[in-house]
Amino acid sequence: MGRFGTSEPFSSWPWTAAAKGTGTATQNEVGKTSVEIAHLKPTVGLAFDEEGRRALADRDLRSKQDGEAREIDRFLRDSPDFPKQRRPDVPVAAAAHVEMKVAMEMRKRGIRHITLVINNPRGICRGDWGCIPAVRAILPRGHSITVWVPGAAVPCELHGGSPTS
Repeated sequence: MGRFGTSEPFSSWPWTAAAKGTGTATQNEVGKTSVEIAHLKPTVGLAFDEEGRRALADRDLRSKQDGEAREIDRFLRDSPDFPKQRRPDVPVAAAAHVEMKVAMEMRKRGIRHITLVINNPRGICRGDWGCIPAVRAILPRGHSITVWVPGAAVPCELHGGSPTS
């Protein structure tokens, strides 16, 4: 596992050190960026590759209804790996979440793992049509997202389960 694998406590992550003023230049950049997103609404995310470098920096990683959310909604509705909604006229709410936008970009780019830091202290959404089954439907087997939320001692692991790539 990479530099920010789940075996490391949250306090050893660079943005935590940066917030205490003990980080390197790279750590300070990450720390500054994560502090800047803490108050933003809706949910905003920072993605990192397995070496701790910023990933998907060319994407707007925030939860919102937009073209990406509509694309993800269509994908989930057509997926045999995602439960059918009771009301087909209502969009899949999780499709607009930052975790889904990261998962879809990972799928498109063939990225196997991303660590995602989000600013939502409530964490990822749960339920039959939530982030866990949606990521499972979007990402191929063997692909995953490690999600850190404010104040967490351990991350949430979201694993792909789709048989197709």
